Amino acid sequence: MSPAGPASEHGRERVLVRLPRAGAGVEALPTVDPADAVSVSLTDATGALGAASALTDRGYRVVGAVAGRESGSWIDVLIPRAVLAGHEGWRALLASGGGRVLHPSFGPVAAVFGPVLAAHAAVRDGPVVP
Repeated sequence: MSPAGPASEHGRERVLVRLPRAGAGVEALPTVDPADAVSVSLTDATGALGAASALTDRGYRVVGAVAGRESGSWIDVLIPRAVLAGHEGWRALLASGGGRVLHPSFGPVAAVFGPVLAAHAAVRDGPVVP
């Protein structure tokens, strides 16, 4: 699969939302429907381990820790564009600033976040664990 593959798998266009951990924190992530297969990873292993239960309780598929090219502590969420656009909690979170919405099909996004996108695709395509 190409790094851009997760952008439109299963007929649902997905975007990558990147939030600074210091600004948002996992407790700021709104609850989602588990059927929407929204996946989340953190860039640090300790944070990912500590947040796994809270994220699962909020409906997310937890990828774990995936380091990227950027320094700092980040929360990466791969979410269907329609869910992001229609979810009041996500709109409010993004309006508060600090987050970025990136489209995986753009070459630079796919190049920089390829490992993150691949990790999310592997978890998202697995079975749903309640």
